[in-house]
Amino acid sequence: MTNQLATRPMEGMEPATRRYPPLPLKAPGEFVVGSLEWVASAAYGGKDQMMELAWSLAASQGPECRADFREFIDAWLHYEEQHREGKLETRATLNQVALALKGKFGAAEFVEWLARGISHMCNLVARQQLALETQGIVAMAVEVARTPEGHRDRKMLLEAQGIVSTGPAIQIQNTQVAVGKVQMGAREREEMKTPLLRFRGTMQGVDDAVRGQVIDGEVIDDI
Repeated sequence: MTNQLATRPMEGMEPATRRYPPLPLKAPGEFVVGSLEWVASAAYGGKDQMMELAWSLAASQGPECRADFREFIDAWLHYEEQHREGKLETRATLNQVALALKGKFGAAEFVEWLARGISHMCNLVARQQLALETQGIVAMAVEVARTPEGHRDRKMLLEAQGIVSTGPAIQIQNTQVAVGKVQMGAREREEMKTPLLRFRGTMQGVDDAVRGQVIDGEVIDDI
């Protein structure tokens, strides 16, 4: 892909030769994970494609574009111009440009801004395309609604025009009746734990009958 950015200066973002220092001799290579050069190669197929998108996005945002991003794009245009004029033997890498600006922003910030901007523009285009197709979609819905099988389309069109409305669905809630807690003493709680304790009185009476006879509530061993 030819370098179109270096041959098409944009108004308000022309290369400014006196603003930028010489490129640093040492910078991360293009295959260093996390660097701008690596992102451009991995996600956009190269720095030309990525910077073309970034340049276009910055131009569409105008004054609302972050100043440091505009400065980065402007600086890259400047170094591309120097290479085209023969002042630089090799093209500047994005990592060199970022270091020349003393790292005013991180690679992740720039990539996030670019991805978010592209997504926003794509959504705008999709909505515009849908708006243009609305008339045809409605015409197809009307055509289907006129058929015996088009009851859903008829319902949708009538609701859209406000002729009929669908009321809220009736929700039936199961109400549970809460039973009050029964206050029990220590003895009752123990009886609940051990069912045999409930028959303690009966067992005591049987034991008394075995040992002797009970008269007027008293145990008489011998009569």
